[in-house]
Amino acid sequence: MAKIMEKDATLAEVAATIKNADHYIANIRHLMIQSQKAHGLLAVRVGITGQGLHPSFRLETSDGTFIESYDGQTFRPFGDLKTHLENWSSNRSTLDEVTKLLKKMRNIRSKDG
Repeated sequence: MAKIMEKDATLAEVAATIKNADHYIANIRHLMIQSQKAHGLLAVRVGITGQGLHPSFRLETSDGTFIESYDGQTFRPFGDLKTHLENWSSNRSTLDEVTKLLKKMRNIRSKDG
């Protein structure tokens, strides 16, 4: 499949193309919260290939250490499948950014504005 997203795309920038985006982003947020217990602060990169309906994504530590990559439709880890670095966005989104995006999509006002 041809690349359809910019190399530096963020989760917020591709949200408009994602099918059931609030559910998709909520699932990523949940995985990040669960993984942070074992790995500390995390960030997410989106896959930039495909049609953008269910982008794959990868979790990594705040210093860029790879944790796991996931199928964007099933939210199951790819496991031993090695994915090429050029298939992932060069920009990352933190848990705080993912949470703010989800709140914005669900029209939930945060306490700080």
